[in-house]
Amino acid sequence: MTSSLAVLYRFRWKSIANQAAQQIDSNKLKFIIVSVSALVLWMSIFVFFRESFGFLHKFVEEISDVVRLYFLALFFFALGIMLVISNIIINYSSLFHSPESDYLMSLPISSGRIFFYKLTESIAFSSWAFLFLGSPLLIAFGIDRAGSWLYYVWMVLFSGIFITLPALVGSFLSIIIGRFLPRHRRAFLIALIGIVVIAGVLFITQMSGLRGSRFEFTAGWMQKFMDKLSFAQNPLLPSYWVTQGLFSAAETSGTRDAVFFFLLLLSQALFLGMVLYWLASAFYFTGYSLVRSSQRTKKYNPVSLLDYLARIVFGFLAPALRLVVIKDIKHLLRDPVQWTQLLIFFGLLGVYFINIKNIPYINLQEHMWQYLVSSLNLVATTLTLATFTTRFVYPQISLEGKRFWIIGMMPIRREDIFYSKLVFALTGAILISEPLVFISSWQLEVPSFMLLHHLYLTFLICLGLSSIAVTLGVLYPNMREDNPSKIVSGFGGTLTLVLSLLYVLSIIVIGSLPSHLYYVLGRINDSAFQNLQTACLVIISLIALVTTGFSVWLGIRTIRRMEV
Repeated sequence: MTSSLAVLYRFRWKSIANQAAQQIDSNKLKFIIVSVSALVLWMSIFVFFRESFGFLHKFVEEISDVVRLYFLALFFFALGIMLVISNIIINYSSLFHSPESDYLMSLPISSGRIFFYKLTESIAFSSWAFLFLGSPLLIAFGIDRAGSWLYYVWMVLFSGIFITLPALVGSFLSIIIGRFLPRHRRAFLIALIGIVVIAGVLFITQMSGLRGSRFEFTAGWMQKFMDKLSFAQNPLLPSYWVTQGLFSAAETSGTRDAVFFFLLLLSQALFLGMVLYWLASAFYFTGYSLVRSSQRTKKYNPVSLLDYLARIVFGFLAPALRLVVIKDIKHLLRDPVQWTQLLIFFGLLGVYFINIKNIPYINLQEHMWQYLVSSLNLVATTLTLATFTTRFVYPQISLEGKRFWIIGMMPIRREDIFYSKLVFALTGAILISEPLVFISSWQLEVPSFMLLHHLYLTFLICLGLSSIAVTLGVLYPNMREDNPSKIVSGFGGTLTLVLSLLYVLSIIVIGSLPSHLYYVLGRINDSAFQNLQTACLVIISLIALVTTGFSVWLGIRTIRRMEV
């Protein structure tokens, strides 16, 4: 039986290696572009954390270790909660709704071993963001603490155990849901997310007491700040163990404590893994049978809450087009692997923007700092949006697959199908990005004209990104593939990502040039600033109109000629 699990892992490894080699050989341009872009993004995050630790050395040298300790503990605490939620969703889908699970259940393999095989898949899907975003933080911390090479070995060991613990907890809850709550899984998930949201609101409410019109770093303020974050320092939490272990590993005399906290994490992971193996062996097959059988007892509701919301948001569309948009929304919601990525990335940005006033800037009342911080937030939001329009909007036409003829035979024009995809993408982009940019600017108390300027830039970016993604999805469809990740990995997806990033950078660079010259460099006066601001607004508006107009014309022209 041990060899059967080894065969599964060996098959998965060879499958991933072959697919990666095939993708690299067939599309070297995409591999180079994605690798360079990922490296640049990783280095940018690393530089940010490196400078942040340098800031602590410069301004709060006396208690910089305490601040670092609380910061790392809060980082691991928040990330652990997000990983638990992500693993519940991904693992539940992988265990009970995956075609591979159907096949594995027919093989002479025990339920416990199938469960652990799928668990590793869940860890890989849910934890890659931690490896990408957390590694620059931990490496910057090691450099800041002048840690030896042993620190980086400990860093890898602690990170591996830490990302495993939330996966085990999420898998435990997914087994419980499948076995005892097969018909109430959505209610359980909504309740869990609601609890997290309520906890976040309570945390933000507590932190709001630290806000002021001007930051004043005093011992009293710091004591209040640390008291608000004391929950992340609970000795019973794995986030505390990881933080203490990394701090000890960075010290030459802290090897003993590092070993203790690592063994503490490892023992908890092994114990939970043993419990999960017993639980999966006892309940996984029964839960799998209940979930698969309960799907057919669901009653069809011709009018749902989503339909009412669609009538409000998309009321300007014809009924037939509104049904196409509702279908796309439901298709997105039914794939938790997709929308959990949106939730995690934009949720992190939202939490950061809401608490941005609690971060001690030098003087938040100066327009230079307001402009710099709000502009950086705008860049982070729009670049993230560019990656997600490529990931979710570009495959929309291809995901219709062999069923595209059904939409093509509907009593609607071909160009209306294109417009429905464009409206769906544009509405989603605006609903996600505009509130984040508004919250960021409002929290920073930027002047009204700067707030309106950033909202206008965001709207132009949403318009251009949506039109680019939908048009290139029509130009380079892949009707034979059902996996969005594989659809995006082709030439069309690579081209969409490159053009989207170039478009975002052009809008932001040109649109922000007057403010940079005026607030940061001080090279122009008030009159020149107003004139240059007007000229740049006209230029970026023309860029957006030309990009959107040409994309829409090319997309409609292509979809009219598309063979069904």
